[in-house]
Amino acid sequence: MHHLLHLVFELAGFAVGCACFQRLRSGQGDPIDEPKRVWIIIGAAAPVLCALTVGGIGIGTSWGGASLAVLYCGPANFH
Repeated sequence: MHHLLHLVFELAGFAVGCACFQRLRSGQGDPIDEPKRVWIIIGAAAPVLCALTVGGIGIGTSWGGASLAVLYCGPANFH
């Protein structure tokens, strides 16, 4: 139940945020030209792809029998 509520409220937050952004942007022009827009999208997508890759390595695979989650469990993590 908690996960469903989280999903509902997160989607509602994104919808409200997008609506507010569109409303504020409608009164202004688009200050970003097309070549810069491509680099902005690449710059925003690269960290997301890296995070997904690291997450997939940490959860889905193991190196020598020890997953990355085990390797990162040092004394500072108190596991």
